Amino acid sequence: MLDSTAIVLLAAGQSKRFGEPKMHHVLQSGHTLLETAVGLFSGVGAALTVVVQDKDTRAVNALQHQDVNVVRCVDAHLGMSASIKAGVSANAHYDAVMIALADMIYLQPQTLRQLCHNANSQKIIMPRSTDQRGKARAGNPVVFGQKFIAQLLELNGDKGGKSVCRDNTKFVHYLDVNDSGIFHDIDTPADVLPS
Repeated sequence: MLDSTAIVLLAAGQSKRFGEPKMHHVLQSGHTLLETAVGLFSGVGAALTVVVQDKDTRAVNALQHQDVNVVRCVDAHLGMSASIKAGVSANAHYDAVMIALADMIYLQPQTLRQLCHNANSQKIIMPRSTDQRGKARAGNPVVFGQKFIAQLLELNGDKGGKSVCRDNTKFVHYLDVNDSGIFHDIDTPADVLPS
């Protein structure tokens, strides 16, 4: 389903807990968090849209030579739902859309490919793995089929797609993976793992 699935990479957050615009934070690799995320997700082979803050010209410039669609989110200050709506509306013609967070750079590429290959217009696909306490639980990114696009476009505030998953539990399918990266996002500098 690579040809019929789009990836929406959310990179328009406010970085309040990080203390600086985290998408521009330079990792030990010498690449920024944004560059690292784009490299990871573009390697999947699906169409990639990166949602950035409208005034983040640095991000726009960094992405201008990449094979990605850049969406500038004017309402990013209103929360994650605004970024989701901006990215999903630009990709509403696809059979499925993966909603991914640009600060989740420790995902395994195989997990991302498996999610795309299991995408379906009538399902929500969530990765599931065993956490540090030995409990199986779902993580991110999540793939939403076409059936759920309208609900994603109705989200408000600083909410992701959890409510859409909760409202449609009979359509949620879990993809079991061995990938702790589905739980690891970067909210503070301490969340950055050493190379």
